[in-house]
Amino acid sequence: MLKLVVFDLDNTLLDARKRLDASVVEAIDRLKASGIKVGIATGRTAGVARPFIDRIRPDAPVAYNNGSLIEHQGEVVHESTIPPETLRKLIREAASAGLEVVVYRHSHLLGPPSERMQFFEDYSELLSRFPVRITVTEDLDTLSAEAAHKLLIEDPSGESPAFERLFHRGDVHVTRSQQFFIDVTPKSAHKGAAIQRIMKLVGVSPEETAAFGDNDNDAEMLAAVRFSFAMKNATIKAKQAAVHVTALDAEHAGVADTLNHHDIFKVGENG
Repeated sequence: MLKLVVFDLDNTLLDARKRLDASVVEAIDRLKASGIKVGIATGRTAGVARPFIDRIRPDAPVAYNNGSLIEHQGEVVHESTIPPETLRKLIREAASAGLEVVVYRHSHLLGPPSERMQFFEDYSELLSRFPVRITVTEDLDTLSAEAAHKLLIEDPSGESPAFERLFHRGDVHVTRSQQFFIDVTPKSAHKGAAIQRIMKLVGVSPEETAAFGDNDNDAEMLAAVRFSFAMKNATIKAKQAAVHVTALDAEHAGVADTLNHHDIFKVGENG
């Protein structure tokens, strides 16, 4: 019997314009009303995810930064970080290769001037109820002064050999979150480990759990549970890891369509 569903946010619950359709919220509300727990696993840091978390109101743990920070009922239940010395090396290597970086902490984002940092500055102003501290600086000492939950590395050119070499590092976990974005997290922090921790906290097995995702950073999570759904708009890696592919994409509320029509989400038919 299905007891838990864990969702990714961007391009899964949210469309490309970062909107959460009302039909998705309604379908998730019906899921919770049927007694099935709802969790979230996102690459976003807590402050940036908060507006959507508050609308979805998950009753199972929420994993941020691909699982390096997990909260439940307002309390941190798991945390791992990239130590300052490793963070410093990564930032220096990225800068020397012309790659852009953003350092993720709980509700604090730091990085040199870039389009991505400007996006976060604009986002923070739009969401004044959910303040996210933004620090724009090129100073390496400031960027690496404290441990971080995640380091986002972007290759604006899409052609940097250094970008691809990051996947071969053994001291951190590296995964692609968008075509030109790489998420670097502590070695044991990824969505596969995150959903394992969420299942343990809720007290359910992989056979009682479903997951939805769209990108490479969701693949380990999708492979970890019995009922896994890659979005129609998902990457090849995510689709290969999943058991099912949704009929509709995130632009057309594919999660809502699946929750409303797939047999395993129907009360009394999810055994």
